[in-house]
Amino acid sequence: MNTIIETADDVRRCQRFLDGLSLGKQHRWKFSCRLVRKVRTLDQNKLYWAWLRCISADTKNTSDELHTYYKKEFLPKRHIEIGSQMVEVDGSTKELDTMGFSDFLRRVYAHADDFFGVKLVWPEDPRFDAFYSLYGEG
Repeated sequence: MNTIIETADDVRRCQRFLDGLSLGKQHRWKFSCRLVRKVRTLDQNKLYWAWLRCISADTKNTSDELHTYYKKEFLPKRHIEIGSQMVEVDGSTKELDTMGFSDFLRRVYAHADDFFGVKLVWPEDPRFDAFYSLYGEG
């Protein structure tokens, strides 16, 4: 059984399923449960790339170079299997949920100001529309 539980009815349905399982030495079951989080949003990703274009305009780095740097700087390493070998690589923004991506954005925002002196703009800032008309949608 693989299901999303969102309501009390969903909980009851799962409970009925669990109650109906045969138990004993010949019947063992593995159960796991995890919180499902929303993956980063398209708006978050668009904001991030607009910020990278803004930083790029004030530095000698491309947006892709800055993206590589920020992944290395602010995301945990991950391991992938290449053939039979496990290789450590930089983290990926694609794997972040909305909360993780928000934290990543806050770090990029602070770094841009502290390291480059670049003032980025959040969507709720009154200047955001003007900012996004310059740097949004690559």
